[in-house]
Amino acid sequence: MKKWLIGIAAVLGLPLVAVALLWVCRNPIITYGLTHSAEALVGAEVSLEGVKAGPFGLTLAWERLVVADPDNPWKNVVETGSCRLTLAGPPLLKGCVVVESLTANEVSVGKGRRVKARSVDSSPRPESTPESLSLWLRRKLETDAKELPALSLGDRGSPEIVREVMAGVDFQTPGLVDRARADIKARVTRWQWRLRAHDYKGPLRAVGEALAGEDPTKAESTEALAALSEKGEGLKRDLKRMKGELRAERGAAEAEVAHLRRWASSYRGWVAQDVKGAVALVHTKAPDLQDVGGTLFSYHQAEMLIPMVARLESLGALICALQEDGAESGEPPRPWPRLWVRHADLEINAGSYLLQGTVTGLSSRESKTGDPFTFHLQGEPSLQAGNMEVKGDVSCRADVYRQGVTVRAGGIPQGEMVLAPGVHLTGGEVDVTVAYRARGEEVRVESLLAVTGGEVTGDGGEFRWFQQALKGALGRVPALEVESVVTFVGGEGRWDLVSNVDAYLAIRFDEAVARETKRLTQGLKAEVERHLSRHGMVLEEELAVAEQRILSPLEFLEESLRREELAVDRFLAGVDKERAKRQQVIEEKGMDALMKWKY
Repeated sequence: MKKWLIGIAAVLGLPLVAVALLWVCRNPIITYGLTHSAEALVGAEVSLEGVKAGPFGLTLAWERLVVADPDNPWKNVVETGSCRLTLAGPPLLKGCVVVESLTANEVSVGKGRRVKARSVDSSPRPESTPESLSLWLRRKLETDAKELPALSLGDRGSPEIVREVMAGVDFQTPGLVDRARADIKARVTRWQWRLRAHDYKGPLRAVGEALAGEDPTKAESTEALAALSEKGEGLKRDLKRMKGELRAERGAAEAEVAHLRRWASSYRGWVAQDVKGAVALVHTKAPDLQDVGGTLFSYHQAEMLIPMVARLESLGALICALQEDGAESGEPPRPWPRLWVRHADLEINAGSYLLQGTVTGLSSRESKTGDPFTFHLQGEPSLQAGNMEVKGDVSCRADVYRQGVTVRAGGIPQGEMVLAPGVHLTGGEVDVTVAYRARGEEVRVESLLAVTGGEVTGDGGEFRWFQQALKGALGRVPALEVESVVTFVGGEGRWDLVSNVDAYLAIRFDEAVARETKRLTQGLKAEVERHLSRHGMVLEEELAVAEQRILSPLEFLEESLRREELAVDRFLAGVDKERAKRQQVIEEKGMDALMKWKY
């Protein structure tokens, strides 16, 4: 009898002990089961901390939940703080999780991770995935940032800018001056050889040699004096002929010098061409109005849109990751989806805003519920005025993916909006409306930003024209409105951005471009002329040397000719004097003879 009692106690006690152990270890067991099931469903790492199951009811709570992005191991699709949910009992018996109610705090979507998530999905993934809109927007912002310097109109006439432009100029004047100098030297050499070929020095020396040793006073007779006079007259005729030839050479030399002097006027034309080429490098041509507005306002618009679009993409990826592919082979269809959240109250931390709202219809098998996943959140900033509303729906059926989200924020006090380097919009209130629509591979994002009562601040820097123009524009409109439309299909996108101050900015930009272009052109012209002036001085020196080498031999010959002419004139004068003297002597002797004969 005693053995029977011990056997009955053992049979009844072991199940009780097992149940007691399960009850004591229920939290680790539930944590493992939920984590394993969630990872199998999402296809990414899931971390669940601080799980506490109710002792008797179907309630569950945890302190932190992190679900990694299956497509990006460095990002989380969702992260929560403390949560509490109530489960439906019968679906659990079928392996389904149906959440009757859920309360989640500190929910964040699309945050980055410090540690790379481990891979839990062994199914092969495509080698390349279509580019997302958020990545395209980041690339577009980088492209606009490269174009932004083209709209900077600082002190374009400064020496630094002038030297920067001149660094890219290929000056033609130095090479042309070298060619001109070579031509001048060649022509001077040919001229000198031409002058040497005429040999004017020989005839002049012959004249001097012909007069050497001739003394009219030593002539023996009147016939000798007549011969000397004839000789002198012949030399004078030779000198007159050489004088005519030298006069012709002088004309030819002056014509040659005038021809060489044309290089000086050509030099001024070369400098003008180099100035024109340098001015052509001044890229201050104003782009069209849309590019101006898009480039100037795109930075702030992208700063607002990129995080929002990235979170909405993560939300869509999470919903699609939860979808079931159908019942596994050999497994009977389940009456409920594997995961179904009927209703959830959420508290989402969106930057400075704390949003609170409801979520319904989160199902891993949307066809079961018949309605898409919908959400409606509202909130206010913690320390400021204003309000924000976010509502939308996500449907990830097999035929087509749909997502529509509308974000409205109004009455937000503006801190400091950076529109361009050195140009800020401070103060006032901001109203923002963003409509995100996705259907299949096509995404369209429409946004409208309105700033009322803002003040333009900052030092302006190289965008001082924009600062002054924006101040004038804001005085003409009740509020600054910037509207953008982003269309993205199959990896290709288009971003159109306009504002209600575009026309005024276009006029002021054209005026600033014309003003700064004129200043830069003037400074560039002066600097180019100064830079090339040394080549002009070298050319002038070469021309002066050429002129001297051409004219100096002629001047020497002309001076020698004049000396020989004076010598011939003196010789003829001496002959005439000697002839007159001898005639006087003859006359005096004849008079004496006559007187003697008479008396």
